[in-house]
Amino acid sequence: MSNKESIELFHDYGVCYETKTIKCFGEINKERRDQVISNLHLLDQKTGEVTILLSSEGGCVQSGLEIIDAIRAMKNLVRIIAYGEVSSMASVIMQAGDRRCMMPNSFLMLHEGEAELKGKRKDRKEWGKLQEHQEKVTIDLYYDRIKEKKPRYGKKKFIDKVEDKDWILLPKEAVELGLADEILETY
Repeated sequence: MSNKESIELFHDYGVCYETKTIKCFGEINKERRDQVISNLHLLDQKTGEVTILLSSEGGCVQSGLEIIDAIRAMKNLVRIIAYGEVSSMASVIMQAGDRRCMMPNSFLMLHEGEAELKGKRKDRKEWGKLQEHQEKVTIDLYYDRIKEKKPRYGKKKFIDKVEDKDWILLPKEAVELGLADEILETY
């Protein structure tokens, strides 16, 4: 594959096979999910760490959870590098990485997610079960990472921080709390 072809693949499909890098920029939705999961499966065929470059305002909870499942199913280690804004569902996705890095001018934004209830009114109870499950999974992903670094940090304290408000974490704060592993100058 020529250098030009490799560059075109990266710009058109968000994947560079030679460097095992995936670009996940923009809203987390069904299209982004399909692209990221396809690229993860492609790069997992080759031995060595996979890197995801992540910059997103967040998006669909279910699509994000599907990306997380794909990351966790990888044979290879996954490094996620935060660029700029990594908010909402994107900040949850970041927690699935084996190595979580932040660029100096990036930030995480955490908050209590909102899942859209679907279906007919009589089905709301069933869809409510799914929403409760999604909320529990996302809170647990954050909290499990925090507990690794700060074993005495209470779950209620974390929930109080994200309930009904946005919580912005700059790189140093994210590393101190355990939601990132390091701050990169270059990679």
